[in-house]
Amino acid sequence: MKNVDQTIFDPENGNCMAACVASILELPLPTMPNPHGDDGAWYHEWIAFLKPHNLQILIFQAGGEVRPWGYSILCGKSPRGDWNHCVVCYNGEMVHDPHPDRTGVESEIDWTVFVALDPAPLIATRAALLSAEGVMWMAYEYAMGGGSRGPEMRDYAAAQTAINTVLYGADNP
Repeated sequence: MKNVDQTIFDPENGNCMAACVASILELPLPTMPNPHGDDGAWYHEWIAFLKPHNLQILIFQAGGEVRPWGYSILCGKSPRGDWNHCVVCYNGEMVHDPHPDRTGVESEIDWTVFVALDPAPLIATRAALLSAEGVMWMAYEYAMGGGSRGPEMRDYAAAQTAINTVLYGADNP
């Protein structure tokens, strides 16, 4: 998560939600949609934006004991006026308010959580990263005079290339 601050402060068209999504996804704010309205079209605009990222959002009413785990967005009453405001939370606790005064929200209205459309690629990527991490550890141990010297051993540069291939694809080692 990288903190991104909102740039539009008009209560009707503010971009606190966009700043929260940009923060959680570590994407530039100018690439975010900034939909508004009461007709539900704003939700579909977010769904369309998130689909290529293998994500969708689910929104549920705040209150009670249920607080989402991981990163989420909390919408609540703004302390600056009679409108709503969004903040980034982690395990149900605010970790970033995109407004420069950082005062958060006065009350909880709803939570927005991110859900993978297809979780299998996430698991495969994690497994590949763990495998590449193991190669890096073996290369380090070998360089320090210990560890395996078997055929699976790669030098540090080869291990770094393997990790870059996992992260960025074969065309960008």
